[in-house]
Amino acid sequence: MQGRISMKHGRKLKSSWYVPPEAPDETTFACRACGATLTKNLRRQRFLDTHAHDYTGPLVPDDAYWLVAQGHLPTPFDGRQIDFMGCYAVHPEALVGVGKHPDPERWIGCCGPSGTGGPNRVCTCGRAIGTERSDCMWPIAIYLDTKNVKPTIKEA
Repeated sequence: MQGRISMKHGRKLKSSWYVPPEAPDETTFACRACGATLTKNLRRQRFLDTHAHDYTGPLVPDDAYWLVAQGHLPTPFDGRQIDFMGCYAVHPEALVGVGKHPDPERWIGCCGPSGTGGPNRVCTCGRAIGTERSDCMWPIAIYLDTKNVKPTIKEA
C-alpha cells in the first residue's frame, strides 16, 4: 500500500507509519495553511535524556525540539492508544502567537490539558496545529502535527 497513488489528487499517499524527514539543526516552525511563524528559533535535539519520559517536567528544553520516535510516548487512555509518533515535541514557552482551541473538551485534565481530547492549540488562522499535554500524568510538551506545521529557516 505504501506509495499508492491517489487518483483524485495525483499524488502519493503515505502509509500510517510515515515519519517525515528530520528538520534542519536549527529551525522555526510555521503553519502550512497561512505561513505564520509558530515557534521561536529552535535547535534539533537528537536524543532525549533516558529518564525524560519518567517524570512530569518538560520533555524538551525551551530552545529545542525533538521528532517523536515510533512508540516513544504511547499512552493508553480510556481504551484508546494516544501516540504522538512523528510529531515535533516543543516546550510550551517555545510557541509564538499560538492560541487555544475554543472547544473546552480539548482542555480536560486535572493540572493542565491531558492531550486526550484532540488538538488543542491553534494558529491565528484557526487551523489546529498541535496538542498541548501539560497534565501531571505525562511529560510537559506541545506536539506539533507535521500535517499542519512545517520547519522553516529564517533568512538573515
